[in-house]
Amino acid sequence: MANAALARLVAAYDAEFRTRMTATPDEVADGVSCLQRARALEAPAQDLLDTLLLACGAGQPVEPRFRPRIEAVGESLWLAGFLLPRTAPSAGATVDPRYYAASCRVNPGLRRRRPFSSALPRPERALQPQFPPADATWDAVVIAAALEATPPSLNRDGSLRKDQLRRLLDRLGADTDRWSLALSYARSVGLARPAAGRLYGFPETRPRALVDPVGVLSAEQVSAGRALLRMVDEDWVSLDGLSELLRTRARDVLCSPEPRQRAYADHPGHPFDDESWTRIEEPLIRQVADVFHRTRVWDGVRDAHGLVAVRRPGSTPQLPPGFMLTPDLDILVGAGELPTADYGRLCRMAPYVTGDRVHRHKLTREGVAADLASGYDDPLTFLGQHSRTGVPGSVRQSVELWARSAERLTLFTGVTVVEQDGALKQVTTPPEGGRIIDYGGDAPPPAMFEMIDGEIRVPIGRDALSVRAAVSRVGTLKGRDDHAWRYALTPRPGYDQEVLLETLRRLHPDGELPGEMEAAVLAVHGLPACTVEEAVVIHLPERAAGALRRDRVAAQMLQRSIAPTQCIVSRTDLPALRKRFAELGIEVEA
Repeated sequence: MANAALARLVAAYDAEFRTRMTATPDEVADGVSCLQRARALEAPAQDLLDTLLLACGAGQPVEPRFRPRIEAVGESLWLAGFLLPRTAPSAGATVDPRYYAASCRVNPGLRRRRPFSSALPRPERALQPQFPPADATWDAVVIAAALEATPPSLNRDGSLRKDQLRRLLDRLGADTDRWSLALSYARSVGLARPAAGRLYGFPETRPRALVDPVGVLSAEQVSAGRALLRMVDEDWVSLDGLSELLRTRARDVLCSPEPRQRAYADHPGHPFDDESWTRIEEPLIRQVADVFHRTRVWDGVRDAHGLVAVRRPGSTPQLPPGFMLTPDLDILVGAGELPTADYGRLCRMAPYVTGDRVHRHKLTREGVAADLASGYDDPLTFLGQHSRTGVPGSVRQSVELWARSAERLTLFTGVTVVEQDGALKQVTTPPEGGRIIDYGGDAPPPAMFEMIDGEIRVPIGRDALSVRAAVSRVGTLKGRDDHAWRYALTPRPGYDQEVLLETLRRLHPDGELPGEMEAAVLAVHGLPACTVEEAVVIHLPERAAGALRRDRVAAQMLQRSIAPTQCIVSRTDLPALRKRFAELGIEVEA
């Protein structure tokens, strides 16, 4: 049924303009009529219409950056009712819609039109979908297991603190882009959820559907993501051909030029030409396509250089379930070889070590203990069910030993005992020289430490076993006075440094560790050597300081500032900076 509101809007156009229109008000409001009439447009107008559908969407406001192009070749779109003013005139008034080029929208009746559908480049041969090099749907389970083990703190806006994010990503490997995408995907599908100021992982949870794929993209990728989602269909599309199609027929779909300078509005200094397309838009298109392939939004085919073709998800090859368990406690599993819930349990029991298409995990004492703490009592049964190579004897022996050592000790609160000569004696008052720390209350006993003049101190009265156990891993007991236990800072390797540091942060009153303690813990577990770079301080003229820091050449060398007119410059950059200043007519005094 025709949209009455659209028909009334068109009926309020100026009489002179309406006589020139190629459609009646009812035809403008009818979706079927819009689809039929759009096919009859001339090529320039049809390309503009498809560009607007890709960039903005049917029924959505048109971005003001398209105004020059609409005014140049969009007359037929106004006459056909494909472009409409965003506001309706008051009762009895009339309007000329062309004056609304900066405030218009695309006719919602074009929702079913597939932009450039007849021109989409199709591969000449039949293709079979391939798995991505790093599957974000599986990486997200790895992230969820890491968050379950050590839930990081969140900022008030719900984002991860930068230091916590850096530590989380560093634990998983050097590819921060890969794990950042996995973290974003995990939060989008419910594998990671915020609660009480922390981000918790749920590796065995069934992931929700990714309703809005654009939500996992970075801010600069969103426009490209929305355009590509409106373009790719169920048949294979060549990615190179897709980029070429957009370059030749929808050049401004992602970025528009400054009207006077013909340079990028968002990338000053870059001319709006074909060479810049290969440096700006084409890499962006490939990045978005790669993200959509890794998150299973699209099927993809790759060669040595990256994605070749994409399509909407269809049938994908199924892998036989199972993994390979080696005698040295390593587990090798390919993406898709386990159900998500089973892979989540595996990630808890055997933390991820490395790998992209094939993940390598390592069975650990802590992992087996975490599996038992989650309510399971059959780690060997689980391994035997899924291992294609069975459970080697050495693995069975290790897991059984770890399982026995992880059995829980039941404590009865309110009872105090003293062991003497092999016998346990119940007492109701603290023994001589001792005191009772109540671990059975609603709140945990007070526990904290501080660092004074390089010495770790645990105050008496706030010295629960939790803080003394944690401090003993980074310090050597020097003794005890009337006020505190005193430790020398002597961290030792052999512990999970991220878990240890997070525990110490929780026990420190500031929430952040003293720099010397954190640096010493990180160093004992291995850090790359510091590097030295000679630099100089350059004092800029006060009136030109801001302009010089925005200069397209000098700005790259003036990024580190210590004052509005003072910048730190690498000595190796000084000759190039002198040359640039000379080109601008500015002298540099030694």
